[in-house]
Amino acid sequence: MNYSQEVQELIHCIELIYNPQTDPQQRQLAQNFCDNFKNNIDNLETAFEISQNGEFSATVRYFGYHYLEHIMRNVEESNNGLKDGQNLLEELISLADKGFSERELCLIFIRSFSDELYIYIENPKIIQFMVKILEEHYQKFAQIRDLAQSQENQPQIQDKIEMENEYQSHLKILVATLKAFTSLIDWIPSSEIYRNSLLLAFCNLLTEPELRMFAIDCLIVFGSKTQKISMIRDKKEQLYQLISTICRFSDSLLEENSLEQDYAFQKKFCQFLTIFTQNNSVLFSKPKDEQKEDNLFLDLMLKFSNHSSLMVSSFFNFEENETNPANKYIMIDFLIESEFIEFYKMYRKKLVKLLQILGQKYPLFSLNRWLNILVKLFEGSAQDSSFVSYNQMKALSLGIQAILSRISNKKRQMYKVQQSIENVKKAVNYLLTFQTTDPKFLAQIFSILTSLCLFLNEKTEEIQKILSHLFSYITYKTESDDQQSTKLTEGTQKIRIKAKILPDLTQNFQTLTSNQEIGDEERNNLLKSLVSVSNESKTFNLQEQLLETILNQYVSDLTQLNFIGGDDEEIQQFVSIIGLSLNNIKNIQELANYANNRRKITSLLTLFYEVLKSSEVPKNPKEKSKGDFGPFKIENNVYGTKETNHQNCGIHPSHYRKKLIKSIHSIYDPKIYGNLFTQRTITIHFVIQTSRRTN
Repeated sequence: MNYSQEVQELIHCIELIYNPQTDPQQRQLAQNFCDNFKNNIDNLETAFEISQNGEFSATVRYFGYHYLEHIMRNVEESNNGLKDGQNLLEELISLADKGFSERELCLIFIRSFSDELYIYIENPKIIQFMVKILEEHYQKFAQIRDLAQSQENQPQIQDKIEMENEYQSHLKILVATLKAFTSLIDWIPSSEIYRNSLLLAFCNLLTEPELRMFAIDCLIVFGSKTQKISMIRDKKEQLYQLISTICRFSDSLLEENSLEQDYAFQKKFCQFLTIFTQNNSVLFSKPKDEQKEDNLFLDLMLKFSNHSSLMVSSFFNFEENETNPANKYIMIDFLIESEFIEFYKMYRKKLVKLLQILGQKYPLFSLNRWLNILVKLFEGSAQDSSFVSYNQMKALSLGIQAILSRISNKKRQMYKVQQSIENVKKAVNYLLTFQTTDPKFLAQIFSILTSLCLFLNEKTEEIQKILSHLFSYITYKTESDDQQSTKLTEGTQKIRIKAKILPDLTQNFQTLTSNQEIGDEERNNLLKSLVSVSNESKTFNLQEQLLETILNQYVSDLTQLNFIGGDDEEIQQFVSIIGLSLNNIKNIQELANYANNRRKITSLLTLFYEVLKSSEVPKNPKEKSKGDFGPFKIENNVYGTKETNHQNCGIHPSHYRKKLIKSIHSIYDPKIYGNLFTQRTITIHFVIQTSRRTN
């Protein structure tokens, strides 16, 4: 084929540049020629010719594309912008009618000058021009594809070659059109996009393997556009239609399993879903006057997340320094209000982590989300008994307590607080109806309830109402032998939480704290929760009743040491209880704010001392004689004889005695409270004086 002298010279220069045997001086001259060619606007057709001709080497064609783009970019610099944009558009349209190559050139030009075309060309005309190209070529593209599939087994080789060439020609135009849309769509008003149904057109192209990557790029650019809420609401039906189309598309992909081999597209598709939901979050929030039962987008999310973890990984890609979490919150609420169980089972850890991050900066908003999850957890447990785990309950408990501790009374906004209070009431109702056989669950439920009760400390009536249900006692169901055998097939005995008044709290609290399945951490949290509720409560009677319950529990724990005999494990259990009680002496001091409470506390400390003084303390705590038998030696030897060895009990009473005496020092002041003490207090007073002289 005969080429123009300029084309031949350009090809020769390109070959010289990439030939390692070329003389440096010749290479420099060739480079200068190529640079001059690139900067000359008149060489546009030449660059286009070498970029499209398959007879040239890949290197030459690459330079053609590179120079073509550079030349078109140079138009802006030389002509100081496209001042006559309307005439240029008409020239482009007339050029596009000459053939496939000319049409592709027009699309490349539009893609390169999308910002200039936005300013100088009337948007409706250029959009109509590109939509027309897209429709025409896709229609022919689909016809050829269907025809080729129907004639797949026919031996007409020549026809197949021609059909394949025509197919590839239409495909190139479609790719160029989608690339042009990718550059231009960010400048196109949303009204024009909706008017021409471009979103649905892009979604339909997702089913074409050769075009889906370019179509998803267009959707990503559109999804990142900031749109007015009024525009989104006006076009809500069209957007729901878009979501429905995506759902159908995802169904077909999942059935074909074609995504397994197309990881790059899978990743881009997830990126589009995330961006689209964040910037169109108003679609997924339920207006007061409109309740949509069918949440199409959630259906899509769940289907796609079952197939690919990329969906959820993209959604949970949340940075701690993000300043506006509103979209994340709306999506969390949307998930909670919908098919929450399936989603939470798969991604519970990431969801809780996301809420914890949000709660660090926006505690009041996060509290409502935590409570919503709490309610949904219990609703899910009604359908699936294994839905709620201890770790989930513990995470929710810690999350709620941490957020509540961050909410300052001075910074509260009353309308937000009122919303939180309503959620607190709803969560409390579910907590009180929850059935479980695990005492650890009960400890966490109790901890959450006390935390929520503290949040309502400004509402005296609410405190009285909730506390009356909060401290409900636990009764173990006693069944006949036949009934018990039936129950055993279903599991262990069920614990029913019934609403009772405060005097029944003693039995409830004693059942929880004395259960050996509850660890020291849970038991300690329960004791602290009671003390906190008592301190925060504005109702004096409730405070007195709670104090009485706490003191009774301590007395009950310590009294059992004098009456129970058993093996090492049982002794260790009660050693743990008394150790926990001593660790909470500070909490008891906090309760001693009223004079009439001093007598109760003094009696308690007296009992502490009487239990501890009966233990045998070796002269050297590090050395134990053969006759020592554990941390406590009761005078009547209920734990055994001197031949019985309990060296593995672990905790030595001398540690407790020192801590006890220190605690007595902190609250005993005979100058002020001496007339309130009973005769038994003289013993403690004598011990204190003796310890001062001894030390």
